Amino acid sequence: MRQLRDFWFRLVALIRPGTMEREMREEFAFHLEMETRKLERGGLSPEEAARTARLRFGNRTTNQQDARKSWGTVLVRDLIADLRHTFRQFRRRPAFSALGIATLSLGLGATIALASVVRSVLLRPLPVRDEAALRVFWSDYNWRGVEFDFLTERTRAFRLAAYSSDAATLRSESGSAIIQAAVVSANIFDVVGGRPAFGRTFVSGEDRPGAEPTVVLSYGLWQRELGRDSAIIGRRIVLDGKPTTVIGVMPQGFFFPTPEHRMWRPLNLDPASSEYQGNGWLVLVGRVARGTSEALVAGDVAAMARALGERFTYPAAWDKTKDAHVTPLRSYLVGNVGPGLLLLLGAVLLILLMAVANVAALVLARTTDRTHEIRLRAALGAGRARLARQIVT
Repeated sequence: MRQLRDFWFRLVALIRPGTMEREMREEFAFHLEMETRKLERGGLSPEEAARTARLRFGNRTTNQQDARKSWGTVLVRDLIADLRHTFRQFRRRPAFSALGIATLSLGLGATIALASVVRSVLLRPLPVRDEAALRVFWSDYNWRGVEFDFLTERTRAFRLAAYSSDAATLRSESGSAIIQAAVVSANIFDVVGGRPAFGRTFVSGEDRPGAEPTVVLSYGLWQRELGRDSAIIGRRIVLDGKPTTVIGVMPQGFFFPTPEHRMWRPLNLDPASSEYQGNGWLVLVGRVARGTSEALVAGDVAAMARALGERFTYPAAWDKTKDAHVTPLRSYLVGNVGPGLLLLLGAVLLILLMAVANVAALVLARTTDRTHEIRLRAALGAGRARLARQIVT
């Protein structure tokens, strides 16, 4: 309760300073009058009593300044006064003000823009569950369906999923659009840890022969191209000329593997198809089982490479049994741009420092023209800290 009263007192002192000043002067005058009367009753003449009372109370200006400090609003009032002075200076010298603002704006704008990129690429968590447990297997976009199924049955440390990139033509009432899509194994969302905003994701068997065509949409695609249709689940949309059932919509902000992939369609892992046995085109991603050590992960990867060599024959140019390794998902998606981004951020921060130094030099040059004003303020009682604060403001 006391804190609330103090806050209200300070707020009134800021909003109605004239009332506070008048009450303060009246209170000083009251106490001075009471002291004067006391001295008169002690035998002093009215003039002598008034003079003695004033001496006892000390310098009125100093006492009033001490009283204002006790309100706890001096810094705020000084800041408001400094800001008013600043805007007056802006109006008096618009060219100087524009030069300073433009210099700082360029430095701050470049710094904020690049800092936002660094945050998005290097610092912001990926929209997946426990991204540190997700690894991408070597030889990306080069795995076949038969190899995916073969490794799924033999891994101990991972739960494997597969995906690749594709494009699909979406036909709607507003026209046709080419949408970048990811074709995925049925368990991809279980592996990466993505849950739909509504509807469902793929279930086992929807990436195998005979399954009905289905699709999971990104939030942005559902919002923009399909008009936020709340009854979209179970409806059929036309993809590449084929009616395809929408089974789910992912939440806002979710993406995998990149924000450019705006829908997910199931792979067709058909052992009878030439695509299943043909050229590799898949990326394998795996979630490390909880509690699995890095040593066990490395051993499992080596065992998988040996099993591949025993089951398949590879040309020397793309032998998947060599250089077997896994890469953390973030490192795989970001690649080697991290050091370059940090170097650019350092360069931009240096530019910002130069901009600040240039503006400081401009302010110092401007201050030399205010020598007489500053001396006058100092003579009137302004301390060094007060003058410095005004200049900085």
